[in-house]
Amino acid sequence: MVHLHAFSCPSSFRDSLARFVTNLGHFRINYAITVLIIVFLSFFWHPISLIVFVVRIVAWFFLYFLRDEPLVIFGRTIDDRSILITLSITTIIVLLLTDVTRNLVVSLAIGLAIIVLHGLLRKTDDLVMSNYGAIPTSAGESSGLGFLSRAKERGRSILATRRPWREMVHLHALGIPSGFRDALARFRRNLGYFRVNYAIIVLIIVFLSLLWHPISLIVFLAMFVLWFFLYFFRDEPLVIFGRTIDDRIILITLSIITIIVLLLTHVTLNVVVSLAIGLAIIVLHGVFRKTDDLFVHEEETASLSPQPVV
Repeated sequence: MVHLHAFSCPSSFRDSLARFVTNLGHFRINYAITVLIIVFLSFFWHPISLIVFVVRIVAWFFLYFLRDEPLVIFGRTIDDRSILITLSITTIIVLLLTDVTRNLVVSLAIGLAIIVLHGLLRKTDDLVMSNYGAIPTSAGESSGLGFLSRAKERGRSILATRRPWREMVHLHALGIPSGFRDALARFRRNLGYFRVNYAIIVLIIVFLSLLWHPISLIVFLAMFVLWFFLYFFRDEPLVIFGRTIDDRIILITLSIITIIVLLLTHVTLNVVVSLAIGLAIIVLHGVFRKTDDLFVHEEETASLSPQPVV
């Protein structure tokens, strides 16, 4: 995308238009990521807008990217294009209501300018495109859409292990354990069964504790992105200096780095308190949630790390 020798001035208006259409089709995922990063950076010192932006990104992931079934509302199946347009419009409107109109307009203008300039100046001779010129072939898909499709499959596989919240907080399934051994057995089984729910709860608590600390919130989101790329959405073993790194080592390393980096942003109390609250919720739920109605395979409770998707 940024290969310096691939840039030159177009020879004519028609050449400019052809380049732009081709590059827009080939680099559209890269362009979308660029715009999202610029918008995100423009909200650094607006915590409310930053929170709204993150919430909208989560809504995009669950309603558009990671959704594996058609969206049905009042018996009607909603088309993907309608969802895309609705999410785009509501995201812009909600952000405008948080009094960051100037930030949003400037960031979108900068993103659009980058896209237009890159689309016009980037030569397309080395790009492998289909006959339509706007849809990449398998070579293009391997870099952009290929990763997105793998990420969607990976996200769906992770979310598939999340248990229904109604099942987690079912009041009739709560009870005092008969003894220490029963409490330990309940905790181990619930930890294996509700592990994704527990992880979501802890992340939400840590996120809420950083609402009024924009720098820490940015660091938290950056580490969250690292978790996604290095742990959740990675479909191949991680190899460093010729050595394959085990998933457990990656999990432990990312956890330690996340805590250390957050502590360095002077939110030690927030992180410690939020982790303590999350741990307390997990322990209490794990001990008091009866497991008679849970059907868990032994390998599911024993393996707490995600397996690579082939």
